[in-house]
Amino acid sequence: MTPAEALEWIVDYFFHTDKANATMHCNQVKFSPITFAAAEAYRDLGGDTYAMQQIIMHRGMYELDPGR
Repeated sequence: MTPAEALEWIVDYFFHTDKANATMHCNQVKFSPITFAAAEAYRDLGGDTYAMQQIIMHRGMYELDPGR
């Protein structure tokens, strides 16, 4: 497995975890700092998936919660 492939799995995991947590609380999704970091690292390695694009689009839309 390459680093890019590993990051793709990591991005997918955090994308779906953050969405599930938001759904559980009947809230809009707010991605966690680790989710943003993984998506940006994946993008920097040339990755491009739906999940990564959705996460990157959220950058700057809300204040990050460093306690997450």
